[in-house]
Amino acid sequence: RAGTFVVRLAGGAEPAAARVAADPPPRPPLVAGADPVDEARRVAAARAPLYAAAADATVAAEPGTVEEVADAVLAAFEAGRSRRVRLD
Repeated sequence: RAGTFVVRLAGGAEPAAARVAADPPPRPPLVAGADPVDEARRVAAARAPLYAAAADATVAAEPGTVEEVADAVLAAFEAGRSRRVRLD
C-alpha cells in the first residue's frame, strides 16, 4: 500500500440497489427472489469491515452532487497527505 490513498465512498442501500438495477449485464446477480434493497444492505454489512480496514478515509457519497463528492474526496486526500511522514 505504500504510496496509495484509499477513499471509501459510504452510501445507503437504496441508491446502491438502484445502481445495481441500472447496471447492464454482465454483473453479479442478486440473490434470486431477494428484495434489492435488502440484498444491498446484506452485502454492505458483510463488506463494511473489509472496506473500512482498507480505507485511509471515508467520504459520504450522498447526499450531494458528483462534484461535491469529488471535492470531499480531494479534501480527504489533501488532509491525509498532510499527515503522512516522508521516510526517504
